[in-house]
Amino acid sequence: MSTHKYIMILFILSMFFISCANPYVRKEFTAEELSSISEMEQDLKAYPDDDSTYQILGVLYDRKNHINKSLRCLEKAVEINPDNYEALAYLGMLKTKKGRELSGWYCFGVNKINAVKSGVKDLNRAVHSAPENPGIRLYRIGTLISLEGKFSDFNVADHDLNILEKNIKTAKGKYPDSIIGHALFFRGKYIITEMEMRGIEDNENKKKAIELIKKSLDYFANESPRRSEAIDYLDRILKNQHTVERG
Repeated sequence: MSTHKYIMILFILSMFFISCANPYVRKEFTAEELSSISEMEQDLKAYPDDDSTYQILGVLYDRKNHINKSLRCLEKAVEINPDNYEALAYLGMLKTKKGRELSGWYCFGVNKINAVKSGVKDLNRAVHSAPENPGIRLYRIGTLISLEGKFSDFNVADHDLNILEKNIKTAKGKYPDSIIGHALFFRGKYIITEMEMRGIEDNENKKKAIELIKKSLDYFANESPRRSEAIDYLDRILKNQHTVERG
């Protein structure tokens, strides 16, 4: 994998986890972001077949929850370069996000179902085509853990986590801190979410999840959005735990 491609993975990962928490609220762009968008749009006029620029532009739009614009950019990136599996995986995540926006989790409309199914299909194809790409597996893990009810697939998420954890363990020093941090956080989140979905309480597993999430904080930069999200998620778990203990 080229240095450019690896940087692209980390860039997209950081952007995705900023925006996935609330897929409904549109946000304003900063002056710096607007300047970046303008520059990329100018670049595309000169180089209309640059799939990487469409990919980054799509991520920027998604960061502010401009989902339709983001979808168009990512679809164009994949159209230009069908082998851009990072763009395909991100497109798959975004389709599931669009499904959430369409009708909410508890209203299983046709448009929602089709959007989520199409998104998961894209994610599966991306992982199948680039199984050694850790970022793409993390895209699928994060999406499958976030999906609920009939759309969730904890077996696949667990499978991806097992592969990623094994690779990190056997290839020490190969993966950057960001990838390791995400793997730890997702394993902790996987444990908690699975218990919540099944309606069970397992103090030992909850303790394990808390320790994994705490450990993930060591791998995220202090100012990173992912670190903030991990801290917020950890606070929620601990608050719920204290509520149960008091009850």
